[in-house]
Amino acid sequence: MSLLKSSVTVSFFTLCSRLLGFVRDLLIARFLGASAAAEAFFVAFRFPNMFRSIFAEGAFHVVFVPLLSKHLNNDGQKETELFAGKTFVALFLTLLGVTLLAEIFMPYLIKMLAPGFAQAQFELTVALARITFPYLMFITFVSFCGSILNSLRFFAAAAAAPTLLNLIFILSLCSSLYIDIPTEYLISYAVPLAGLAQLILMFFALKRSGFRLRFAKNISHPSIGLLLKRMGPAMVGVGAQQINILIDTLLASTLATGAISYLYYADRLNQLPLGLIGIAIGTALLPHLSHALSKDDHKQGAESFTQAFSGSLSIGFAAAAALAVLAEPLMHILFVRGEFSPQAGTEAAKALQMFALGLPAFILLKVTTTVFYASGDTKTPVKFGIFSVLVNISFNFILIGPLAHAGLALATAIAAWANLMAQLYVLKHKNYLQELSFKHFMKKNSIAFICALWVLFTVLIAHYFYPEDKMPRLIWLMITMAIAGAGFLASLHFFKVLNLYALLRRKAK
Repeated sequence: MSLLKSSVTVSFFTLCSRLLGFVRDLLIARFLGASAAAEAFFVAFRFPNMFRSIFAEGAFHVVFVPLLSKHLNNDGQKETELFAGKTFVALFLTLLGVTLLAEIFMPYLIKMLAPGFAQAQFELTVALARITFPYLMFITFVSFCGSILNSLRFFAAAAAAPTLLNLIFILSLCSSLYIDIPTEYLISYAVPLAGLAQLILMFFALKRSGFRLRFAKNISHPSIGLLLKRMGPAMVGVGAQQINILIDTLLASTLATGAISYLYYADRLNQLPLGLIGIAIGTALLPHLSHALSKDDHKQGAESFTQAFSGSLSIGFAAAAALAVLAEPLMHILFVRGEFSPQAGTEAAKALQMFALGLPAFILLKVTTTVFYASGDTKTPVKFGIFSVLVNISFNFILIGPLAHAGLALATAIAAWANLMAQLYVLKHKNYLQELSFKHFMKKNSIAFICALWVLFTVLIAHYFYPEDKMPRLIWLMITMAIAGAGFLASLHFFKVLNLYALLRRKAK
């Protein structure tokens, strides 16, 4: 399957999941708003989610896939199945220990994560976090199965699995109308239940792929040692953004009630294009790039990287322009109802505008870090990850005073750009992609950026010439985005950044 088609397959199922996620967030806003209970749940949910992003879908995935691809190419499927089986057992023992320790020491962990919470809110957060944390074990094994399927070029099941999380969330929120249990507890119990449902789906998908885990009493394996050796640095490298968000949450807990909620809802909207583009392309690029580099096919590796980067650049800038200009109407249309007030919508929109400034960098980092991990280099992203965290902390203290929660979002955006610029400098000067033509790379990306300007122009015109007395804002936004999106795709096709005809003709696995 081509990189483009693989990315679109992942994007399609990610879109389905994110749309259901919006329904989920609309219901959370409706029932909990920006209250103390909402913030307690957001912190409790973010805790296992942060570990999932850093460990399961981050460090483990980017280290495990190149090793798995190497075994598939050099040793055959039987040896690969033995390596995977031993990895499964090693993961289970590690995660069991981590989960037990987290449950025991949860009050201390929450105290570090949200030091500004009052006693009642702190106790509620600890109770909810103890319910949600086992999700980490389930979702790590979901990522484990997904990594195997992606290496075999089966992308659909892993991309579709998150829809189960959102469906179970939605059912639990709706059931709060009929069950006399606080909403924050119902949705907390939904978290590990959804993780189990996703894991069952992935086991069935793995079985259908023909890949069989081979378990053995002795779990020692040379590649497992290499996996563990690379995992530590990779957790810092891939987790820089999550660490920055964690720091934002910590500082936001010291602001007025609602700040954590504003950042949560803004991040949810910002995550939509990030998931559809950055994560989708990064997920599809890693096995393609790992396969090419394991065969010393540097020309194919360079082509895959250029295609992924230019596509991400154009769509990333287009999405950022739309979110930055339309942040307030989007927030009000989507979330302002029930317990979520118009003032909360305005405050969340300020955070979204700041996050949007860093969106292209967030997306492109998914592409650049993939090159390092596919090459087996886990140390370089660590250096940049630490650098990014230091930049974020510095700007947090500079901006939190004048801009409050929006300053925290802006600091995260600045840190992402600093990280991206550093990675691009190294990729250019250290020759990671030997066949990469920098002149061709810059030409293609300049064209991609020009295509993105169409979206900025369209949304600016729509924002300032909205016929308020003639049409509801939602209809106007839908028309605007349809025109902007159609023009944008047409320009990408015209300038040969994206071949729509070839894309529509190919069939996905």
